[in-house]
Amino acid sequence: MNRTASTLTAGQQAWVSAFAAAGTLLLIIALGALG
Repeated sequence: MNRTASTLTAGQQAWVSAFAAAGTLLLIIALGALG
């Protein structure tokens, strides 16, 4: 298989975006709970 780091499929981009959004929300919630 041809693996290129700069090339992502639409599905991979969707997963990355979803995890990034979830991680950001969790971080904000955690900071809010601690603060």
